[in-house]
Amino acid sequence: IICVLSQAFSTQNIIIRKVKKMNVFVGCSSSALQPEVYKTSCDVAKQIARWIVANRHNYVIGASSNGLMGVIYHEIRKHPSKSKVIAVTLKCFEQDLDNLECDNCFILDSLKERKKVLFGNSDILIFLPGRSGTIDELLSAIFTKISHEHEKEIIIFNPYGYFDLLIHSINEGFGGKRSENLFRLASTEQQMMSLLSSI
Repeated sequence: IICVLSQAFSTQNIIIRKVKKMNVFVGCSSSALQPEVYKTSCDVAKQIARWIVANRHNYVIGASSNGLMGVIYHEIRKHPSKSKVIAVTLKCFEQDLDNLECDNCFILDSLKERKKVLFGNSDILIFLPGRSGTIDELLSAIFTKISHEHEKEIIIFNPYGYFDLLIHSINEGFGGKRSENLFRLASTEQQMMSLLSSI
């Protein structure tokens, strides 16, 4: 593993276009979820990983080789010459890096620093179902966009209405209007891949 403290940098049925190489952050679970949500999300996670590789983007990971994070990580590591893995973690979870083969990594002292580095080193922010850590990252991404700290694309995969309560709460707070400009939603694999192919 090469740790630095500087700014980072099978494709069947995957749409490949000439696009700017991006660092893609995917916030998601590092453990199993409800069976139906997890299975659907695993399928989408694999497709996202293949899209990243097909377009030679890099993967920004929250530094776990388990759960949905692991699904994406293992798929991408099959093609090390095409996509780099950039890990961002806390010192208290530094041992998790032992299970990852990363090109770059950032080890931070606080959650605030970690999220700043995560978002600062990512060109697009994608969120799949996850637990409290994923929810925290998602809300931080949305509210830092509201406060004009970034203008990055936020895409949320919402199978079986997983994020419905959170999205409803945000819509209530903005009268159902402003949130339309904050993030894009997909509830099926087809919708998710359609959104990614439009980037």
